[in-house]
Amino acid sequence: MTAISYGRTNAEITRRGLLAAGGAAVVGLALAEGSRLADLAGGFTSPAVPAYLRRSTFSPLVGERFVLSAAGRRAVVSLVAVDDLAAGGRTASVAGRDDAFALIFHAPAGARIDQDVMTVSHPGIGRFPLLVSPSGTGHHGQDYAAIINRAGPPPHTRRTRARALPGEIRN
Repeated sequence: MTAISYGRTNAEITRRGLLAAGGAAVVGLALAEGSRLADLAGGFTSPAVPAYLRRSTFSPLVGERFVLSAAGRRAVVSLVAVDDLAAGGRTASVAGRDDAFALIFHAPAGARIDQDVMTVSHPGIGRFPLLVSPSGTGHHGQDYAAIINRAGPPPHTRRTRARALPGEIRN
């Protein structure tokens, strides 16, 4: 054991004492920083999330024009939908959420931009980067999609097998 001198008294640091002090420090930090830790654990839903990452920003803009630009190419598009995400098994848990949605844009025929992190511009909400991908041809033109999902990771699921594989030890 290591002895540490504090003035006139000696104190020994034991493994148990070190673990207890570390645990107390973690609890103290969690209490002091509780709101920040809750934001990190809760899917980043703090008020500091930029407006361009919220469904409520885009829903009233359906039908309005946006400009997509990347790598020297530019397309004027219309926002045609703000949809729920279709993420196998998670759809119900993120449906309607302000932090998980898909933006669907439509460009007229002839406007073609490949998937890229694009600068998206709109006079009401400004300029911001989003990953935008072609998502199929629409009616007389090209559709593009941008997925925003800040809802956090899916809940863990436990997979089980009916029996152990040869040589496998199961607990």
